Amino acid sequence: QLDYYKGLNVTTSNYSSAIKKNGASNLVWWLRSATSYTTSTFTSVSGNGYWYYHPANGTTYGVSPAFRIA
Repeated sequence: QLDYYKGLNVTTSNYSSAIKKNGASNLVWWLRSATSYTTSTFTSVSGNGYWYYHPANGTTYGVSPAFRIA
C-alpha cells in the first residue's frame, strides 16, 4: 500500500477517502489495466468508488497511482 493511501487510512473496507474529487464532485478515474476479454476496454473506478469496465473511446478521465516507480 502506498504511504499516501495509508496516511488516509484507506483499507479494503474503508476507502471513501480514496475517492477522487474535483472540488466537491466525485470523479471517475482509469486504472492501468485493460480487461482480459477485449483490447478496447479498461477498468475504471466510478465516482462512488465501484470499479467497472469502460471502453477506451476518447472519454477523458483522471488516473490514480497504484504503485511506486523507483
